[in-house]
Amino acid sequence: MPKKDTGRLLWGILLIAIGVMFLLDYSGAIEFGSFVRTWWPALLIIWGAYLLKRRFSWPAAPEVAASTQTVFGDRKDQIAADQVEHANVFGNVDLALASQNLKGGSVSTVFGDCRLDLSRSRWAEGENTLTVSGVFGNMVLALPAGAAFSLSANTFLGTVRVQGNQQSGFSPTVVLESPDYAASPRKLRIRLSQVFGEVEVRQ
Repeated sequence: MPKKDTGRLLWGILLIAIGVMFLLDYSGAIEFGSFVRTWWPALLIIWGAYLLKRRFSWPAAPEVAASTQTVFGDRKDQIAADQVEHANVFGNVDLALASQNLKGGSVSTVFGDCRLDLSRSRWAEGENTLTVSGVFGNMVLALPAGAAFSLSANTFLGTVRVQGNQQSGFSPTVVLESPDYAASPRKLRIRLSQVFGEVEVRQ
């Protein structure tokens, strides 16, 4: 498995573990509050080490991929690159992707809202993948009209809204595929995952 995929897998496992511990705390099975108060700085140390490793291990050509990491502060930008890779710890993320050959990528946040505007994008040929994940905050995704997409949106605890379809409560999930997805030469597979907060998809 490539190093990049291994890093994503480890963070996926970490987020699942945190979600399970919060669930057990909520149900009264364990006392997780004191653990968080004592050990939450360790999460920042691990995340910081991961971001440094990514920066020195996976250089990307700016005209092909936009790869950025932010620990503190908001990020608002318009990106014309064909692929986006962004990670943010504390702060909101507001990205407008304007590529006419979008190949997807990944965006992740820990504490903060995430807004991705793809309304002016055009997918690259073939099947492309975009993964967006967050822990605490709300997520909004805007899609271009008429684009072919396959979407899976879920949150551990919160609300999911996708084109008038709304699910709320514990682990709501909405799965949707545009009618022309299978036959389209340009399509995007989208995976939205939020632990605590709302997920909204507009087109």
